[in-house]
Amino acid sequence: MEKLKHNTNYFIDWKQYDKVGILGGTFNPIHNGHLMMAKTAKFFVPQLDKIVFMPNNIPAYKNQSLIVSNEHRLAMLQCALKDMSYTTISDMELRRGGMTYTVDTLNEIHSINPALKIYFIIGADSLFSFSKWYHYKQILTKCTLLVAARNSETKKLYEACSSLTNNYSYGEIILLNNDEYNVSSSEIRTMLENGIIPENKLPNNVIHYIVNNKLYGLDKYDESRKNDGTTQNQY
Repeated sequence: MEKLKHNTNYFIDWKQYDKVGILGGTFNPIHNGHLMMAKTAKFFVPQLDKIVFMPNNIPAYKNQSLIVSNEHRLAMLQCALKDMSYTTISDMELRRGGMTYTVDTLNEIHSINPALKIYFIIGADSLFSFSKWYHYKQILTKCTLLVAARNSETKKLYEACSSLTNNYSYGEIILLNNDEYNVSSSEIRTMLENGIIPENKLPNNVIHYIVNNKLYGLDKYDESRKNDGTTQNQY
């Protein structure tokens, strides 16, 4: 993944905040599940000054060849968040380049504002695999984890939380009652590659952006439709 040049549109002065939520991910693409996590975090922790969406540069556990450009991912974030005034976007991990590790991001932010209280927002699946994260014990000392919990997984999540907090007394984990919403970026990409527009899974303006820029295989799909003479759907 290319290293992004500095863009003041995504620069954050971390010194201006006392408490922030950070929602990281590839956002490839950003979908309604991500937005629901942010809304849930703000509802349960209303004292958050901002919820910062922070796209990864090179995620440690994902195939980067499937990730669209940094510019496209940032543009889709802008589309999705334009009406959510309590959110903002940081390109810190993109500008840093290289492999993205959460502990490095937390260290960089605290080097700017050591007193900043950080709430790191993750989904249930991330909590279940949290012990595999790079320097996960250090992460627990540098932030509070906000876990978007689905009702069907409550018991399993409590067990995972207990395991982490019992073994590492410095860890603080808060479970958020998140509505059931089963959606993944990989599922959305597969639908798009097959010419299916996932209207109930993506914000409308993100759909428009993807269609207009022919992302996620839509260019190949459109070409195949031309070749077989099938009329194309317009969005």
